[in-house]
Amino acid sequence: MQQKKIYKYVYYLNIFGFLWVLSLSIFNFVPIPYWFRFIGLYVFFVTLAIEMVVEKRWKITFSKEKIFYILLIVFFLWGYLYYPWDGSGEYFHYKTEQRLPLLGFGIAGLLGLNKYYSRSLIIYAMMFVSVVVCIFLCSKAGWGSIFFDENRALLFIEMRQKYVNSHMGFNFFLNATIIGMWYMLFHSGRKRSKVQWLFYSLVFIFLSAILLLSEGRSGFACFLIIVSMAIVYECYKRTKWLSVLFAIVCVSLVIFVFVRKLYWKADVFFQATEEEVFADLSESEIGLRSAMEDPRVAYWKSAFELIKEKPIVGYGISGAQERFNQVNTKYVSEAHKNWLLVLKPWYVDAHNQYIQTLMEFGLIGLFLLLAIYIVPVIVSKGKNSLKLVVFFTMMSMFQSMFDMFLTGPFNTIYCILMILCLTIKDDYLSKKESVE
Repeated sequence: MQQKKIYKYVYYLNIFGFLWVLSLSIFNFVPIPYWFRFIGLYVFFVTLAIEMVVEKRWKITFSKEKIFYILLIVFFLWGYLYYPWDGSGEYFHYKTEQRLPLLGFGIAGLLGLNKYYSRSLIIYAMMFVSVVVCIFLCSKAGWGSIFFDENRALLFIEMRQKYVNSHMGFNFFLNATIIGMWYMLFHSGRKRSKVQWLFYSLVFIFLSAILLLSEGRSGFACFLIIVSMAIVYECYKRTKWLSVLFAIVCVSLVIFVFVRKLYWKADVFFQATEEEVFADLSESEIGLRSAMEDPRVAYWKSAFELIKEKPIVGYGISGAQERFNQVNTKYVSEAHKNWLLVLKPWYVDAHNQYIQTLMEFGLIGLFLLLAIYIVPVIVSKGKNSLKLVVFFTMMSMFQSMFDMFLTGPFNTIYCILMILCLTIKDDYLSKKESVE
């Protein structure tokens, strides 16, 4: 009896470590003490190892979902195949270390998690983190400024960059939370009271307002797309003709609001003086001179010149970066080129997961990357789990067009979201889904 109680504490500690890692995935590019950032990982993997011994989980039983975790591990190890020929190896160890979550969560997915995990617990944790972080940022900016100052967006952006994350990671976490809320309201099999509906509505309105304040065109566009798709889908289930009407309205609204957001973003940055612009080097939009002139496009042009030379196998992790460093300023504006020179000896990647993977591993690597994104949709069990994984996958593939995703700071939250969909059962629907 005492032994079972000890095992239960180990299970709960494992969940605590998982939630800790999830909570800190919204933070990046801000100074956090090493022990504070990684204690959750140590707790999670140490207790997972204990669970493996106690429950004899090393006897891995095959299931379709395990294919995804195998692909994560293969993608992580793929870089080692290039190591003997991987340029000077200057970037290999650092960039491989960034991909460790693929290996760690790949192994965790193969071993499985304990029975005390629940999908609702993870989604509630995401809601809690999102709301608390946003309240904290608004408090730092000043609630009076948030409500009444016409420069509220600039104040919020400054606080977000200082205390939490760049716009890409921050917006992605909030968008993932909104998807989780949609799932909990409409597809978790639970009936919600009026009070719960009010609570979810207030949280949604608050997070939507924050996304409107927070800088980032791709994150805001993703928000508009997922919300529009969710509305159209829910309308389609009830009245098909109404869904067509809503689809037209949503598409028009997405285009209108996104274009307004795009030019608002341009105005914000182009009104700044050169000293103000270069005082903060954390945003990739520095040095732009028109709303449509994005340095990402220039990076992509440079990257494709390298890809044409070795399209099948690529250059390897370090080799690709070393060669890209030699050409990444070829098409950028002079102002942005000066910013790149300030960053030296640091490096700038292609700001596109697909293109970076083509540079590193060629078409073979791109096929493996696409398999990682698509396989969860194929192997997901149950209609409700499928809806969740489709939205998360769509959001991840969209984000991969504008930043390093699977090989960058997004890989931790991505792995957690896929574990949420593929491994963690809904505590209410688990029996029903097993029947399905």
